[in-house]
Amino acid sequence: MALRLQSITVVVQRSDLSRCQRLPAFLQALNPAGGILFETCWYDPYLWCETAMTAGDADAIVAAWEERGLTQHEAGAARAAFRDICVAASGKGPLGVCDWLDFDADENAVHLHGAEPGPVIGGCAQFKAQSQRLEELEQEGERVYQAMYESSHPEDDYDDARAALSEAVDIARFLHQEQTARRLRERLQHIAAVYDSRFRRR
Repeated sequence: MALRLQSITVVVQRSDLSRCQRLPAFLQALNPAGGILFETCWYDPYLWCETAMTAGDADAIVAAWEERGLTQHEAGAARAAFRDICVAASGKGPLGVCDWLDFDADENAVHLHGAEPGPVIGGCAQFKAQSQRLEELEQEGERVYQAMYESSHPEDDYDDARAALSEAVDIARFLHQEQTARRLRERLQHIAAVYDSRFRRR
């Protein structure tokens, strides 16, 4: 996978998180396949990034990573050569030498060198689109669940409700909305129990 660049983007490798001290709890509970945590933070299986609107904000993010134990620049190397922490800009890529990142100008994204780029994760637009999709799927799941009571083929409505809400659970987890994911899983269990008790053919 790859990470969308937005404004100024600070990127670290997920494999380096184990070397960090005083790591925030949310960074210890990332989804293996990637996700979006906030409108300014997202990650894939290999990389984590945080975006900033200004150079000063980006410097503050870099400083926080250095306090956790990572190093921005190689010792004795030119200041532009990145080690553990890479700073990139939207439309430009890494602002210096970063041999563990590859930049795709067409996608305006970076991915771990040597890994397949795959789908691009991140950006405000994707965050909003996924949030809207989550809401639509929940509404669709409830709609077909209610239709099950009047349907001549309730098994079809049950399958549709289960498919919609299961996809909604996956998106909620992708967006780190764990309470929503838990609520939707409980709803799925309730719908399954209703179907089994009232509609399933014996």
